[in-house]
Amino acid sequence: MPLAVRWFIRTAMLYLILGFALGAVMLIGKVAGWPTLALLAVHTHLLTVGFFTMMVFGVSFWLFPPDLAKRFSQGLAQWTYVLLNGGLILRLVFELIFVQHQDALAGWLMSIGGLMQVAAVFLFVINMRGRVRGRLSELRKEADAHPPRVA
Repeated sequence: MPLAVRWFIRTAMLYLILGFALGAVMLIGKVAGWPTLALLAVHTHLLTVGFFTMMVFGVSFWLFPPDLAKRFSQGLAQWTYVLLNGGLILRLVFELIFVQHQDALAGWLMSIGGLMQVAAVFLFVINMRGRVRGRLSELRKEADAHPPRVA
């Protein structure tokens, strides 16, 4: 398993633990009467971007290369990892500050974090595009060679 794949999957598992731990804190807080609404966005981002997206990216990098000649770019995978995690951390920290204090700088930094996440998605798509396109072209050739039988 390539190193970048292990980074994505291990980090995804860390975000899963953090997301569920924060969820437990939110449940306890609800019973105790603490204000937990500000944590909802952080909880959601930990699980959707942190766990789900990181796991999908890691497993995709691992499973999609049909052969070694079409393996993904390690450099693009590392930039994807850095941008996705950096953006997520910026978003988590400054979203809490923004919700609590309506601080303009926190809003801008939260937005920069979101843009970093978008950039990571674009890099992921660029990195995966060649292998997915290659697979579809192979399927088209096979479909043309063996058209379905009409009864």
